[in-house]
This record gives sequence, C-alpha cells and structure tokens, in this order.
Amino acid sequence: MLAVAFYDVVFFNKTFKATTANSQALPYGVYGQEDNKPRFIPVNGTDAPVSEEPIYEFIKQNLKKGILPLWNPHQGCGYALIGMIEVGIFYPLNLILYLLPQIYAWDILILTRLFFAGLFTFWLMRRLNFGNIPAFAAAVIFMLSGPMVLLQYWTANVDILAPLLLLTLDRLIRHPSARNTALVALTVGLTVLGGHPEHIFLVNAYGMAFFLFRVFSRRKTANGKKIFLLVLAAYALGIGAGAVVLLPFLQNLIFEFWHGHPVGTGLLMEEQRDRALTLALPHFFQKESLTYQWTFAGWWGGYLGTLPLALAFLSLFNTHKKGLNYFFAAVALIIIGKEYGIPVINGLGYLPLFNICRYAIHTPPLAALTIAILAGMGVRAILAQRKNFKKGLIFTVALLSLVAGHLFILRNSPDFRISLQAGLFALCVLITFQIILWCRDKNFCSRRVIGVVLLMTIFGELFLYIHRERPRRFDSFAPVPYIEFLKSSPERIRSYGMFWAFYPNTATGFGVDDLGYFLGLVPERFVKFVNRLVIENHFRNDLRPPALRAIPIEGRRNAILDMLNVRYIIAPDQDRLAKMLNAFGGFMDTFKAIYSKEVMIFERETALPRAYVVHRAIFEPDPEKSFRLLERIAPALREGAVINHAGIPRISAKLSQQPVTDRSTVKISKYSPNEVILDADMEHSGLVVLSDAYHPDWKVFLNGKPGKIFQTNNLIRSVFVPEGKHRIKFVFAPLSFYAGVAITLFSLAGILILFNAPRRNSPESQ
Repeated sequence: MLAVAFYDVVFFNKTFKATTANSQALPYGVYGQEDNKPRFIPVNGTDAPVSEEPIYEFIKQNLKKGILPLWNPHQGCGYALIGMIEVGIFYPLNLILYLLPQIYAWDILILTRLFFAGLFTFWLMRRLNFGNIPAFAAAVIFMLSGPMVLLQYWTANVDILAPLLLLTLDRLIRHPSARNTALVALTVGLTVLGGHPEHIFLVNAYGMAFFLFRVFSRRKTANGKKIFLLVLAAYALGIGAGAVVLLPFLQNLIFEFWHGHPVGTGLLMEEQRDRALTLALPHFFQKESLTYQWTFAGWWGGYLGTLPLALAFLSLFNTHKKGLNYFFAAVALIIIGKEYGIPVINGLGYLPLFNICRYAIHTPPLAALTIAILAGMGVRAILAQRKNFKKGLIFTVALLSLVAGHLFILRNSPDFRISLQAGLFALCVLITFQIILWCRDKNFCSRRVIGVVLLMTIFGELFLYIHRERPRRFDSFAPVPYIEFLKSSPERIRSYGMFWAFYPNTATGFGVDDLGYFLGLVPERFVKFVNRLVIENHFRNDLRPPALRAIPIEGRRNAILDMLNVRYIIAPDQDRLAKMLNAFGGFMDTFKAIYSKEVMIFERETALPRAYVVHRAIFEPDPEKSFRLLERIAPALREGAVINHAGIPRISAKLSQQPVTDRSTVKISKYSPNEVILDADMEHSGLVVLSDAYHPDWKVFLNGKPGKIFQTNNLIRSVFVPEGKHRIKFVFAPLSFYAGVAITLFSLAGILILFNAPRRNSPESQ
C-alpha cells in the first residue's frame, strides 16, 4: 500500500524533496534545476531543504573523513551542532542519510518513516487484541494521514515512535518483566535520540497518559506498585540511553542558546477555529488552485480525512477494551481543542513544560494517531455488530450540514468552486460509508468482504488527498560554479548572501562559510551581537523563524563585517540584483564585483583574515559596556580588541609595551569541525584572534600546553601568545558530550542485561 500510495516516488523517479521550491544556492533553488520545479509546493512548508538537508550532508561528508562533527563552523560564526538535539545525529534511521547516495537517501528515509509509522500502529492494535482488519485500517490511516504526509521534517523521527511507546508500555503493564522494562527503555531512548525537544516531551506525555489510564483500568489485576517502579526504571534507562544528545542539549539550552518563543507560547492559538472543517475536508478553504503562493492544505498538520473521522465517531457507541476508546476520544478532544485554543482546554498551556510548546504545528501527528486508533475501533464495531447505519447517519448529516452551512449560509469559502468540489468529494465518501453500513446491517456481504471494502475505501480517500506535484529526483548538492569559486580561495573566507542568494545553511551542505543562519535555536552571543552591531533588533521573541538571511547589511557596519572575515557578498544575477537595488538603494557601489554569472559576487577588500594578530586590548567583562566600546573603536579593530574578561594585569602590562603593529603573522594549517590549528610567528607578544564564535567548550593548547581562550569582541575568541614561533591548537571538547557518551553506554548495557534476563515461566496476563 505504501508503494502504491507513493507510486510516483517509488517507480517514476519523483522525489519527496522540496528543495527546488525554496531558495538555496540560488534564489530559485538548486543550481541546474530551474526546469525541475513543481507547479506548487507539495508539503506544508519548506524548512527541511534549508534546515535539514545541508546539516545531514555536512555530517555525511565529515563521517567519510572519519570525523564526528560536534561543531558546525559554517553558519553564523559557528555553533555547537551536538547541542542541536533536533538534528538526531545518532538516530538509527538517519544512517540512511549517512550511508546512501544523497539523490536517493531522502526518499528512502521518508518511505521508511511512513512504513514504521504504519507497522508500529498495526502492532499496537494487535497488542490491544484487535483483529487484523481493524489493526490494518488504523495503520493505513496513521501512515497516510496529513500530518505524516505533509510534515516531512526531522520531527517525524519521534512521532513514528508514539505507537511503539504505547505498545511497549502496554506489554509492561500486562507482564511486568525485565525484558518488557528493557523494551520501554529502548523506545524512550529512541524518542530522545530522535530529536525535536517538543516532540520528545509531547510523545512521552501522551505515553504517560496512556500508561496511567491502562494501569487504572486494570487496577484489579495489575500490580500497580511494581509496574510504576519498573516504568521509573525504564525511563531512567531510556533517558540515560539518550544522554549522548540530551546532556549537550540541556547545557547549551540553559547557558548558550536563544530561541524565539515569547512568554505565553503555550497559550497561543495559531489555528483558525472557523476552519476546523479542514480536519475532514482539507481543500475546503483553499483560496485558488495551488501555486507557489500556496495556502496550506487545511490546518498546519494537514487533514485527518472524512472516513477516518466517521469511523472514529462510530467507535464511541460501544465500550472497547475496558473503555480505551473513551480514553482516546478524550485525548483527541484535548489535542485538537488545544490546537484551536478552546477555552479551559487551552489552560494546559499554563502547566510547566507545556507552557513553552507550540501546539498547532507540533501535535498534529498525535492527533492523527489518536484518530487512527479510534477509527480502527470503529472498523471493529462494524465487523462485530450490525445496526450501525443510523449511528453513521448522525455523523454524515452533521458533517454535510456543516459543509452546506459554510457554502450557502456563511458563504465564507474563498473559492466557491473549489469548496463545492471538496464538499462533493466528502459527500461521495459518506455515501460509500453509509452503503457499507447498510450492507453490513442487512448482512448482504460477509464480514471479511465488508472489512476489505472498508480498507479499500479508507486507502482510496487518503490516496486521493496526496499531492502529486513532485520534482524529478536530483542531487541537492551537485557542484555549483560560484561555490567552487569560493572553495578555490587560498584563505579561509566567510561570505554573506542577500536577496535570497546563497540562502542560510546552504553553505553547511557545500562545506563553505556563511554569516547567515537559520535554525530553531541560535547561539545567544550571536543573537546579541547581530541585534546590537549588525542589524538592530533583528532577532525577536515573536515566533518568526530565527534566521539571519536575505537582508542587506548597511554599509556603516563595514568594520564589524571586516572583523568577522566577511570577504564576499553574494547577490542574485545582474538583472535580479538591479531590480532589488531599486528598492533597497545602491549601497553596493562601494564593493568590487569579481564574479558575474549565475550570481554576483562582490569582494570586500577590507575584510580581515580569519585569524589575525592584535597588540592592543581593553578588558571589559560587562556586556553592555563592552558593546559601547566596540561601537567606539570599530574602525580600529585591526589593531585592537575588547576582551570580555576581568582585567589581567600581566597581559595588559605586556601588551602596553608592544608596538601597535609589527611583522607578526598567523596562518591556518588545519581547519576541521572539531579542531583548528594555527601557526603563529610573533615578533612581539600579542593576541591571536580567530573570528569564530566563542564557546566555553573550546579548549586551546599552545605548543601542546593548555592555554586560556578569551571571549573577544563579544562574539569571537582569542588567545594571548608570547613572542616567537608557536603552534596554537583549538579543540572543541564538550564535557557534556563525553559524559553523555559514558551514560549512554552504561544505560545501553543495562537495557541489554534486562533484555536478556531469565524469563519466568508464568504466561502473560491477558
């Protein structure tokens, strides 16, 4: 069914990737793929091409060199990649991206995710003692739901584990054993390794709600105290198994990173309540035929489907598995109600941890799973008993009345023709649904035939919702002439792309350096530096994508860009640039154009080298005072620096005796993600400045002996070096990562021991 649903990807050389629909190396997307653009964007958003693809390509290329990259030097001025938990660097399925050719890897990964989403849901339903047909129906609904098909981001790594978590928790409740404890721990560990922090929290909160209900509903037969202790042990081991990414994430989140979530994020309502109909009819409020000025296919998470919702409704007329259907119905109400900001339910956003989550864009997969399970129960109800026609008619009449009300009374559909088509499609689905119920009530067909017809109808509806506008398969990081030009530079240089050329994070995939940045978490020093000295108040807590991209930087900031080694400004080709400059002014006149083909490259001849020497320094630990100093001495940053540290008389006295300039030189002899080696020939003592971001986990060794790194100019780093020839070695060695590795290995050993513990002979309780 998965192969049929995505036949265009599996058999006809199409791809899930939306990289040609987003600015990348060029404003129109991937170089050489101008004619490989779909008519509209087939997914909800295009962050993956610029936030995921480049990072995984970067990891892959470094793994080929035998390097596990813990630091990414290519964006901003560098950041702790190992602190970005959402990357899921150690998530098992991401091996697909590391081992297989990039042109195929993304499609195989997405198909694999969808497969496991369905498989785990099927196993869960069978575990809950539902038959094959109800289990298969739930699996297909979750696998092909809008949230799974339209939200193809790294968040899915965690979401596909939600049914597996419920499955392993249910096993532990029914049979509290060492092996089942190990299975829960392994699943929890995978959710942590999977990535996105909000999804890790929400999926495990969902699992805990299920666990508590199941323990309560089985309280007469279950050993509650023992089960709770085993679950605590499982979570301790599971969290420990993910410590390799969790500890660096927590360290950086608390001390180093900034995010754009405002106060009260958990209470925000980012959906339109009057458009909740798109849960069942995804295209009802579509403004026009889909274009690149695309409106989402329904709510942010996508559709759930008419028939799945009808089946979920039907499941509520009978008790299933000790009231499990009512539990999932309540959960569905809470999740969807929270997404739409329903009063009382929205109050969940006051609770700790819940208060920092965004719900409309992070809980749709859980809503889809919940409705899929309820729909499976609805299929069971149809197969197990008759007299469902009138019950189904309640849903059918209610939904069609809502559709008619929107079409003919409220008249709030942007495009009546498209809304009418969506309504007629839903009418056909509901008529088919009612015919199936009538045939079952009249016993015209066997249960098996009814079940197969239901499955085919479910699959047919969801199949027809899948967008087919996909580009042909392509390599996102094939050689680009101007990037090859950048790579040919004998020096390490940093560039900045504007007007959507050289889009942020593109540099990471190609292994070059860019001042631009686009990720959910941003180094706080970089945020403060940009807001104060580059683009005033650029990063804000307003849920906008936290990115430095596309915006031209005013000429009065030239001294700051010089200090940051920004040698090249990359702009669109000459025709596009001329149009842009008419709107933004001709400030590019002062720069020298050195490349004019698929893009324009302007050289900033005053840019400082990546590593340079200064002999003057002002020690100032106060951030605000140091910013004022930087603004005042900006034109003289070639000769001096502001050191964000309390004064050190020995160094200050030594520097005061040196000339302002001399023949001291420094050059980069090695530059890799986790290590930078400089060779300095110092005529006089001075500070060797490296215009890469400061982070407390960088260590420095001067001729093999530990030294001290100073945070410099509020963002970058330097080291004091006496006269003579020296080798300076910077090493990124985050203690949180190495501690996490040890805890992860210890936890995995514990899980393995539990999994192989001797089994008892007593049968599993049912």
